[in-house]
Formats: sequence, C-alpha cells, structure tokens
Amino acid sequence: MGADDAPPWLAEVLLAALSSDHPGTSAAQFVEALVRQGPFSGAGVWRYVGGPPTLKVRVGDVGAPPPHRPTADGGEGERRWWPLDGDRLLIVRRPGPPGPAAAAALDRAVRAFACHLTAADGNARAAARYDELQRARAELERSHAALRESERFLHQIVENLPDMVFVKRADDLRFVRFNRAGERLLGFARDELIGKNDYDFFPADEADFFTEKDREVLRCGELLDIPCEAIQTRERGVRFLHTKKIPILDDDGGALYLLGISEDITEQKQNREALARTTEQLERSNDELRQFASTVSHDLQEPLRAVRAFAELLAEHSAAALDDEAREWLDYVVHGARRMQRLVRDLLAYARLGNAGLKRAPVALDAVLDGVLDDLALRVASSGARVHRGPLPTVTADEVQMGQLLLNLVGNALKFAGQRPPEVWLEAQRDADGWRLRVRDAGLGFDAAEAQRIFEPFRRLAGAGRDDAEGTGIGLAVCKRIAERHGGWIRAESAPGEGATFEVFLPDVLDDAEGQLAPP
Repeated sequence: MGADDAPPWLAEVLLAALSSDHPGTSAAQFVEALVRQGPFSGAGVWRYVGGPPTLKVRVGDVGAPPPHRPTADGGEGERRWWPLDGDRLLIVRRPGPPGPAAAAALDRAVRAFACHLTAADGNARAAARYDELQRARAELERSHAALRESERFLHQIVENLPDMVFVKRADDLRFVRFNRAGERLLGFARDELIGKNDYDFFPADEADFFTEKDREVLRCGELLDIPCEAIQTRERGVRFLHTKKIPILDDDGGALYLLGISEDITEQKQNREALARTTEQLERSNDELRQFASTVSHDLQEPLRAVRAFAELLAEHSAAALDDEAREWLDYVVHGARRMQRLVRDLLAYARLGNAGLKRAPVALDAVLDGVLDDLALRVASSGARVHRGPLPTVTADEVQMGQLLLNLVGNALKFAGQRPPEVWLEAQRDADGWRLRVRDAGLGFDAAEAQRIFEPFRRLAGAGRDDAEGTGIGLAVCKRIAERHGGWIRAESAPGEGATFEVFLPDVLDDAEGQLAPP
C-alpha cells in the first residue's frame, strides 16, 4: 500500500479507538478522533434496542439516523454508515466524497474499531458476570455463616434441654442423634448409640414396645404421647419416662426421621404412689375415727337418757324433801345431762356427715330455705326477727346437707343477735364457675382473728350474750364440712358489734372426690 493508502489521520483515529477497554469510552474517543483528526465534519454512534435509535455519542452534525438499523454498509449524499457490533450504528459526514485511499482507510479503521468494540463488550460482560459471581459468592458465604450459626444455636438448645432428645431414621429405626441428657439418663455415650437400634441395648420386651410405638407414629404420621413407659438403664436401673414421639416428614409427606423427647418421671411417679398410699391410710384412719365417734356417740345415748330421766324424776317428786343446796346440785345434774345429750347428738351428726355419701341432684335453695324458716318459725316469732331474702339459685347438691347448712347459718344469726331483735339477710351471687351464698346478720359479731378458728369442732366464742346461748360449737364445723364435700369453701367476715357475714361457694362441677378448695 502506498503513502496515499495510509493517510496521516488514520493512526490517530485507530489509537484513540483502541486505547480503552470500555465500549462507551472507545466509542466516544473514536468519534471525536474522526472529526478532530480526520477529514469529517461530523460523526456519531446510535444504538438500536427495541425501539427508536438512541444517541450514544456525537461530534458535529451528521443528521438524523435511519429509523431502522441498516444491516450492511451504505450511505446517502455526504453520509456513510456502518453497522458495528450487535445493536450499534456508526454514521460519518464529509463534505464531498472521499478519495479512494481515504475511503479504504476509513473502512479499515471502522472494521478495526468494530472488532475492538465487540471484544470490549465481551470483556465488559465478563467483568459484569465476574462481579455478579463475586456478589453471589459473598451472599452464599453469608448464608452459610448464618446457617452454621443457626445450627450451632439449635445444637446448643438440644444439648442443654433437661429431657432426653433422640432421632431415629424412619427406614431402619437406628439412632442418628442423642443429646447429653439422654447420655446421662441411659448411661451410654452417644458414640455407642449412633447407628444402633433399641434391640442393641434394651431387653427384648422393652425393645418390642419401643419399636411398636415407633412404627405406630410413622404409620399415623402424627404426635404420639406415651404417659409412662419403663426403660432399663446401664447404671440407674429401671426408670420411668413420659415420652412424646413425632415423625419428621419430607416435602411429599414421606417419613424421614422419628423425633422423640422423654422426661424422666421416676421420682414423680414414686411421689404420687407414696402420696396415694398415705392418702389411702389417712382415709382408712378417718373412716375408723368416724366409725368410732359414731359408735361412742350412739352408745352414750342410752346411759345419758337414763341419767337425765332419773334426775328429772328426782327433781319432780323429791324436790320438797331437799334443801336449797341439794336442789341446786340436782339442777346442775339435769342441765349437764341435757347439754351432754346435745353434744353427743351433734357429734353423731358430724360423724355421720363424713360417712354418708352425697346424693347429688338439682336442689332449689329457695325451697330449702322455706323449710328451714318453717323449722325456725317459733324462734323467729318469739324474738321479733326480720329475715330479708333475695332469690336463691338451683344448685347440684345434697338437699339434706343444704338444709343443714342453711339451718346452722340462719340459726346462728338468730342466736347471737344481742339485745336487738335479730335481722338476717340472705342473697346469692353468680360466679364464673359456681354460686356464692351470703348470710349476713346485725348481731354481736366477733373479732376478725377468730374468723378461721370458729370453724373448728366444739369451738365456742366467749363474751357477753354468748355464754348463755345454747349450742355445742359443732354447727359451723358442720357447715365447713358440707361446703368442702361439695367441692367448695366457707369463710366469715366480722367485727365486734357489727354483725357477721358468712359466704359459701358451691361450684358447678363436682368431682367424685371431696374438694379442698381454699377461700380466696
């Protein structure tokens, strides 16, 4: 090629085009070199991507680009264009047509620039892909670190649980995981357990039981609760466990593993059994005591009746033959015999209250109160008492014992009224799980310190207006026993001279066993 074949501006143009690996920079330098160094009045690069052409770089005036990207070299008038890489188009403008050498040089420059641009695009894409991979790798490393931290966290939880945790493969029921609590309980290191099954460590009957339960869990696909199961340990003998087993499933619902959690309840079981034995012994002792009290009370009735009858006959027929002191002694005998009879009668009633079974049925307390007030009608009339009653509910209870309860509470309110005519209020209030009955009076009242002791058998409070009152001190003990037998409680509130309020709670749900609820 002669000197005319290589115009002086060609080297500058190519140097500018090839000096950058970035496609955008190369295009800008190439276009500027064509105009500044070459014989062109304008040059520009447009990009065609899914719509009208977009100008990327331009120096000078080259006119508007074709609306659609040409697929081959060409031109019109003073303009020429070249398709570059995949979606770019180069357009140059020169006043007057170039000579053959200049045209050939320009063509070579454009071809070289197009090759470089394609390589630069590839390098840019590779660099972008590398950056993307680096970001993905960093994210993956962060995810792995978070996963490892999560695994460590879960591992520490499982290892520090106080209950035995184990995992078995679903296909062969061999252990794949054990925690420290399991090692301590069974006396085996986890290395001895992993890969083995129940038959490698436990008696055949125990292994059969464990395996049967495992298969039941895997077959049903849901949690199985085993309240108590025996297990033979290496160093601690037979222990008793409360175990829960659940299958671990894959995305399709197939069983992969079996998870088990076992709590050692040996001491709890022993304590429950000891408590049951003690309770049984106590019930037997109480039954014997009640039977003894009932027998003694019954056997004392006849001699007491004889003492009282002969003392009254002596007072009736021979009082005139006795001096004043003898008659006073005889009065003491008669009064003592009567009091002893009441005491024995009340003791017998209290003993029978513990022996008799509850006859539970719907009981209308309004009707029960009607009967109680009929029994107390003479005392109400003679004392001028006023009884204020609100509506009372129907409860599930023993009707006879409800009568005893209300008779004792209303009777006490009439008995300890003091110098004023007695006044009594009865009302009921619904609770979430039962009824509260209140019996309030305006009588003598008592010190709040006595609020618990007054429910003890034979407890009588001393003081003005009390010493001459009839009674043996068993009535409130009977009320307490009745409330407790119905699963409820009784309590009292009072102050001296301000009357007293007795509150009884009767729950809706009654268990077979007697309740021992404490008042709030």
